[in-house]
Amino acid sequence: MEKIARFARCSVSREVCGYIPESNMRADLVMSDLRHRKTTLFDVRTVDPTKSSQRVCLESAIVPGFAAKFEEDAKTRKWLPHCQQLGLAFVPLAFEAGGRMGVHAQRFLDSLVQRAGGSSRSDQARGGVTWRFFKRKGNLARRIEGARVV
Repeated sequence: MEKIARFARCSVSREVCGYIPESNMRADLVMSDLRHRKTTLFDVRTVDPTKSSQRVCLESAIVPGFAAKFEEDAKTRKWLPHCQQLGLAFVPLAFEAGGRMGVHAQRFLDSLVQRAGGSSRSDQARGGVTWRFFKRKGNLARRIEGARVV
């Protein structure tokens, strides 16, 4: 993600404390976009639907991506009120053990790749960034899925 953020002319910091005053809440990632003067906090969560609560496990068997959505909703309830109060953006990044991403994670990564492709770099470089990102995302999902099968 950091490489793509650099192409999009953003900086990324990891494990950042202190954005939420009088709180021990720690953002997993903070992305600063100086061009648009926007700071976005991210809280990352991985979830194994088969090891979640009974309700999440059952719903995940019926609705693909339910566990990721459940975790995104929980992160949003925790973080969004604080971020809105401080004028910060918040994106929950939830990933299921099988490789499925939550809707917010997918939307964010898609927009970051599009933005990186819209930088002033050559068309060939832009296409390469997008292709390499989606190739890596697919490889990661296959590796995670392969680990589960074995």
